[in-house]
Amino acid sequence: MWFQLMVLSWLALTAVVAITGFALAIFEPPSAPQIPPVPSVSAPSSAPLSQPQSESQLKIIEPKAGSLVDIGDTVLFVSPYSNLNHYVIVTPLRSPTRWVVDGPLRVEAGVQQHGKARFGDTQAGQGERFSIQILATATLHNAGPLEPLPPDQRLSPAVLVTRAR
Repeated sequence: MWFQLMVLSWLALTAVVAITGFALAIFEPPSAPQIPPVPSVSAPSSAPLSQPQSESQLKIIEPKAGSLVDIGDTVLFVSPYSNLNHYVIVTPLRSPTRWVVDGPLRVEAGVQQHGKARFGDTQAGQGERFSIQILATATLHNAGPLEPLPPDQRLSPAVLVTRAR
């Protein structure tokens, strides 16, 4: 007798759980009101940025960290240092050597600039990771290894990318 009561109780409990689950699946709870996204405003490439310039604003805009790049891609950057020479610096992560790839580039403070980067050559560099930085300095440098860094160096934060092909 007690066994039959246990089975009936179990069946009743299972039915209640099933009906509750079915009801919850059909009737959705009201959703929270949607807040419209704030539109982003970006400065045109030839217009100065409206924010005050500081040393921390020497930065690479493109490519973004984690991007896949080709052997020779363009680097977009912004700098507050119109009185300095700018260089695109590429460092293979498998090597500690920084390479001056493009420059000297003269820039207008706060205006988006571009330079060329090179990630390896036709035979080497595929699938490898690289660090890109922009160097601002008063000294002049030729393309090639950069050793040591100039004493008046101003480096952008490094952006890590991977060469796709």
